[in-house]
Amino acid sequence: NHAVTPVVNFADAHLDSTALLLNGTPYVSGTPITQDGEYTLYAFALDQAGNQSDTSVFFHIDQTLPVITISGVEDGALYNHDVIPVITFDDAHLDSTYLTLNDAPYTSGTPVTLDRAYSLYAWATDRAANTAEKSVRFSIDKTPPGPPVMIIPPDSSTVAVTPVTVEGLAEPRAGVTLIVNAGQY
Repeated sequence: NHAVTPVVNFADAHLDSTALLLNGTPYVSGTPITQDGEYTLYAFALDQAGNQSDTSVFFHIDQTLPVITISGVEDGALYNHDVIPVITFDDAHLDSTYLTLNDAPYTSGTPVTLDRAYSLYAWATDRAANTAEKSVRFSIDKTPPGPPVMIIPPDSSTVAVTPVTVEGLAEPRAGVTLIVNAGQY
């Protein structure tokens, strides 16, 4: 997962000629190779007696991180319905992936249905040891809020004084509408 600088040495007491090719084009030993890609380094040697030898080395340079895409849920979202997170991993040389939902193994595309907070975590590595990770937190709350409870004045009571103080309890973030003589407040 980094640039390489191949150095090729030819050794023969009666060396006549050599050839060094990188992907079929002349290559100078010690020149850095920095671009991602697949490479073949070929070396050929001929001595004055007509003896010849050659060898090839195949290698990849991969400095690109795997790409992780999560769809079907958004980070920080609150849903009032089931969700189906879909996770995809993309890399030319993908080696392994790891996917959890609330620290338990998860399979992409499996519906998430229970009311609670969730943490979805995805991790990937390729054969060049490039790693990437991505996480999304979301919640599901499909349960409607309970009815508000009137404390002051008690429900269905008659109040003869003005102004009227109204106190009650409701689920956090629930909207409450007060109806008095058919008017909403």
